Amino acid sequence: MPALCAPALWLPALNPAVVILESGEVPALDGWPGLAEWPQIRALQSTGDGLHCVLGDRDGPHHIWLRTADPDREQAFIVPRDRASSLRHRASLRLDSRLAGRASPRGCATLTATAFQRRRLTMLLGILDALAADGEAITMHRIASMLVYPRLSLPRGSAWKSSNERRRTRRLVDEAIALRDGGYRDLFWLGAGDGDDRGAAPTGGGTKAERAK
Repeated sequence: MPALCAPALWLPALNPAVVILESGEVPALDGWPGLAEWPQIRALQSTGDGLHCVLGDRDGPHHIWLRTADPDREQAFIVPRDRASSLRHRASLRLDSRLAGRASPRGCATLTATAFQRRRLTMLLGILDALAADGEAITMHRIASMLVYPRLSLPRGSAWKSSNERRRTRRLVDEAIALRDGGYRDLFWLGAGDGDDRGAAPTGGGTKAERAK
């Protein structure tokens, strides 16, 4: 089933875009729509720690953890104070605006990969597909010719073994494996902290020289 039809439910500790809601002390006022009325509920699961859901929206999904749900109390946003506080705050502002029927505030839209990141991720996924299909039978030279340098005539033999192309291909294979083995979670943290990391490589890999190739 496509990921858009059955999105994963994430813990806020792993995905700072998860909005945490909890019943507050203020009596409920008119104008706060219930989540049940949202037109696109893509995932919904009740657990011992509350309700987890994913709401579809025109500029990207909302991931929500509703810790308590008292219909007589207003819902309060909980924003943990950590290195991703700015991301968590933007996600909360975005949901609050959309629940009120307004457009997402500028700068609060769902973080998406840059064109460079999309190209690099596509290549890394292609490498993983090649490894999964052929395993140890596939060579670095074959991966390089198919996915990394498809329009380049690559050297062979000893010239290939000592080439920059082989070294870069080896680094990309290592990066793809790291992405598969949990590194994909780093994608949630692009833009976290004081700086803006949205232009960084997906898993932190790749030198400036590599990105220029």
